[in-house]
Amino acid sequence: MTDWKKLAAALEPPIPAADVEKIVPTMEALETAFRPLQKTIPPGADVWTGPEDAA
Repeated sequence: MTDWKKLAAALEPPIPAADVEKIVPTMEALETAFRPLQKTIPPGADVWTGPEDAA
C-alpha cells in the first residue's frame, strides 16, 4: 500500500500534518477500490480515451 504520509511530506511545500491525517483514510480507500481495476488493464492499453478520441 502507498505511504500517503510519506508522499505528502515529500511535496514542496509539504501538506500540513493535520490535513494529511484527514485525507489519508480517503486515499487508502480509493487505492483499495481501484487497485483491482488497475490490474485488469492490459499492458500497452491506452489509459485515456477522452472526447478527442471519440469518432
